Parts: sequence; structure tokens; C-alpha cells
Amino acid sequence: MMGNTIKGLALTGPTASGKTKLSVNIALSLQSRGVKCNIINADSKQVYQGVPIITAQPTAAERRGVEHLLFGYVSNAKCLSSRYSVESWLSDCTAQIEKNIASNIFTIIVGGTMFYINSLFQTPSPLPPIAKQTEQDAVELYNKIGHDEFTKLVETQSKWGKTDRHRLLRNYCFVKQYQKPIEYFHALQMPIVSKYNAIFKKYVLLPPREKIYGWCNSRFNDMMTEGVLEEVEAMLKNGPVCDAIYTSSGFKYIEAFLQGKIDTTAAIALSQQETRHYAKRQTTWINNQLGQDYTIHPTANDIIANLSWLF
Repeated sequence: MMGNTIKGLALTGPTASGKTKLSVNIALSLQSRGVKCNIINADSKQVYQGVPIITAQPTAAERRGVEHLLFGYVSNAKCLSSRYSVESWLSDCTAQIEKNIASNIFTIIVGGTMFYINSLFQTPSPLPPIAKQTEQDAVELYNKIGHDEFTKLVETQSKWGKTDRHRLLRNYCFVKQYQKPIEYFHALQMPIVSKYNAIFKKYVLLPPREKIYGWCNSRFNDMMTEGVLEEVEAMLKNGPVCDAIYTSSGFKYIEAFLQGKIDTTAAIALSQQETRHYAKRQTTWINNQLGQDYTIHPTANDIIANLSWLF
């Protein structure tokens, strides 16, 4: 059985790898032994309201009565006015963890945004502040000259590419205020190990690539039958869509289908491809940047077999 020092478990891995099902099975096993627990979301897309299908938020049937927190609670309107960041998630997540500890509730954190999970246990030192006026000037200039010209102006070397408006604006602000790109300050950051590092066990579910890719394909097919076209159409009809939602895998291709630019077959194929590429990037992140104290397992059964300390 778990000792008094361990208060939670963190589970991450690529999209479509089976994290949701595994986390619920662990929670149900704990509950059958009289241990109170809940599941906290660590997926940066699954925090948003109105898009449960395209962001693959667990359904009521998949949750199987287990309490799930920080899913589908940030509105598109809120995101448009103030981007939901890793700092936002850390604030919400740690507040819930503290409630759980105070109430003797075991915490299961699950999600594919490894940067979120890693930041919970090893937070980078703060970046230098950006003046509000600099941020406002950047947005005004971006809106005035457009994305492509703004990208040329910044001459960013960011690995995130030209499509990420938020990071483009951030880099511009650092160059404008400090005459150095944001990557320069990232290189200077020293990690600060948080208190949660010692009270959580950390696991990665990493099946073979070909299996993940097959699951990515089949999951998007399931989304089509579950109503993802109608979901995206409803979101677009409500006005501007924030970058975080718009960049969900498949969103822009469904929009293109709804606009008559591509057919259903192309929309599905392109969305599946985008999902597979995302899974590949996540796998690369796991192999190159995830902390050393995570144990990596190819199947859910392998992780269950390594939870003797818990049960």
C-alpha cells in the first residue's frame, strides 16, 4: 500500500496512447480499496469548453463515475481576452492538489501536455517581465501589418513555426524590450524543483509508434461519427476562435471542409496526419526533454504491474 509521503501519480504519454482508460482503471482500483481519489487534466487543449470531441475530452461513459477536474472549463471568450497559459494551469492544478491533500484525496494527473506536467515538478525560473505597453504595441502592429509581414519583421527562429501567433508576439516583445530573442532568456533559466516532485510518482505510457498511429487514425474516425463536424461548425458560428482551440488537431481541416474547400475524405486524411505528427512530436519530447525520474512503459499492463506500492 502507498506510504504517507506519496500523495499522487502523474501519467503522461502521446495522444491516443490510452492514458484516459488507464487513469480511470487506476482510480477505480483505488476506490475499490476505500481510497478517495480524483483525476486532474494536464492536456492544454482539453481545458476548453465547447470542443469536447475534437480535443478528445473523456466522455461520461469513459469517466465511469470517477471525478474529473480541469476539463472543459475555460471559455473561448476568456481565451480570446487572456491566453490560458502554463502558469494558469499550474495555479489551477496546484490549488486542487492542495485541496486533495487537505482532504486526504489521492491525486491522479493525466494528460499529454508534457510541458505542463514537467512544470509542476520542475518549474523554470521566471522570465524577465514585459511591459504592458510593449504587449499592446505588438498586438496593434500584428493586426496592422498581418501575420506574414510580422513574421518577417521578427525574423524568429522559433521551433514552433510561423503559425503560432502567441509565441511570435512574445518573441517580438522580448526583442523590442531587451534586444534579445526569448530563446536567449530560456537558455539562462535554471529549473526550480517544486515540493510536489517528492510526493508524486511519474509514469509515461509509450506504446510502439505504429500502434499509436493506428489509434490516432481510428480515433478521428470515431470523432466523425460522434459529431465533430457539428461541434466545429457551432464554434465557428459564434465568432472568432482563439488560437489554442483553432490549433487543435483537425480543426482547420474541418473548417476547410465546411467552407467547401476540401471534401470529407481529404479533411479526415489531413486531420489524421496532423494528429500523427503531434504524437510524433510528443514522443520526441518524451525521449529528449522529459525528466529523468519518469518511468516509461509500452503498455498499460506494464504500468499496472509497477504499481505494487500503490495497491
